[in-house]
Amino acid sequence: MTLEKLEQSLPNGLHDAKICSFARDLEKETLVLKVGVLVGLPDDPPELQDRYRDAIITFTGVKLFVVECPEASSAFPAPGGTPWHP
Repeated sequence: MTLEKLEQSLPNGLHDAKICSFARDLEKETLVLKVGVLVGLPDDPPELQDRYRDAIITFTGVKLFVVECPEASSAFPAPGGTPWHP
């Protein structure tokens, strides 16, 4: 399955997905992402709109993988994705 097809199969795509962890195997050229995928919908009751489901996405043929930390001015500087408001 392609990443595009995966995104189309999810209620919110990968919008607001959270990377929980990743593992890169250099010899096998694989990358495994453990993510939280937003499955709550705007029409759901308020207490269900922010529901996440755990998922694993495996990529093959990965030659390079880069992760950058959020900028200091990011709306999400802390773990957990909670926006910071001054």
